[in-house]
Amino acid sequence: EEAECDAASERGMGGEIFQEIRFEAAFLRGHRAKMSRIVEWLRGRNDEYLAFGFLAEEASALGQWRKAREFSKKAVDLAEKSGAHEIAGVIAAHQTFRIAFWSGERGFPSSGENGLKMVVRTHGNRALSSGKGVRVMALCAVAQAASGLTDEALRIVKELGTSRPKDTMINDVWIPTVLSAVDLHAK
Repeated sequence: EEAECDAASERGMGGEIFQEIRFEAAFLRGHRAKMSRIVEWLRGRNDEYLAFGFLAEEASALGQWRKAREFSKKAVDLAEKSGAHEIAGVIAAHQTFRIAFWSGERGFPSSGENGLKMVVRTHGNRALSSGKGVRVMALCAVAQAASGLTDEALRIVKELGTSRPKDTMINDVWIPTVLSAVDLHAK
């Protein structure tokens, strides 16, 4: 995959996806030096928020909750300042999702956690105010459904289904996932 990213870059194609693929491949291979080079390459650039987003995902995968939260907040703030609102929304939505699922002992929140509902609602609203793309809406809806914010989750599902009735990912993946999370939370 790294060779394909390099070849695409040589043909003038670029973008954050190539840096993300390179970072993820380096993470999976345990190549800390490559990961550091990618982060350093992004430092000081207009899209530096990507580095903090990558670091948030890395910390998340390693179970480092505080680091993931700090990196995610920094990434969202930088993305907003750079005008990359949709990316800010995606990063915030991923954090919302992590909050919902890290709160439970077995990966699924238990019912009746009002503090969790408040935190998920707050983070979800921030994500949705930054960007209303499919990924942002879907991740927030799953997090909300899993946290017992059923009405909010179902509003998003309705909006997604109405706005894109022929979208396979929405109708065959995201909506059933949200509805399943609603059912699981309700037991």
